[in-house]
Amino acid sequence: MIAKTLILTLFISGIFALSPLSITQANEKPEPIDVDITKIEYNLPFPGILPDHPLYPLKSARDTIKVFLTRDYMKKADLLLLLSDKYASMAVALAEDGQWGTAAEAVEQSESSFTDMIDALETSKEQGVSPSAEFLQKIKLSNDKHKEVIQELLITSPQGSHTILEESLEKNNQLRDDIKKLSDR
Repeated sequence: MIAKTLILTLFISGIFALSPLSITQANEKPEPIDVDITKIEYNLPFPGILPDHPLYPLKSARDTIKVFLTRDYMKKADLLLLLSDKYASMAVALAEDGQWGTAAEAVEQSESSFTDMIDALETSKEQGVSPSAEFLQKIKLSNDKHKEVIQELLITSPQGSHTILEESLEKNNQLRDDIKKLSDR
């Protein structure tokens, strides 16, 4: 009888001792991230060599030279779109390897290349060569796919890389507006 009372007392005191911990943990929820992921039917290209490969600086230099030497702004825009998509694909591959910081940097580079592509299209338009409707549709789909990638990374990545990803998501939304302006002209 004394053993049963002792066990019951220990059990009840254990419940009361642990309950404040569960209440404080329930109140300390991480800040929610508002994302609306819709799957976009747009295939990102194979990224090729990733930043952790020793030959990556050569690849990066080659791409920079290629963009610099391309003088036709429509061809330059097409090349920059390809590079932008490759950086987005690279971000996905790096995230799968758990390299969150490098993945966030790849997303940032992707949106930067996309911005350069929009600038090249605007220069081309000023010179009298407008992008085709198919190309405009392609860049819209690419922009939507980049948004999907960024949102997925925001959900799965650790808190430390969220700042870069949130800035990239904001830049992506600004680019969406730029695309609308470009197609309205």
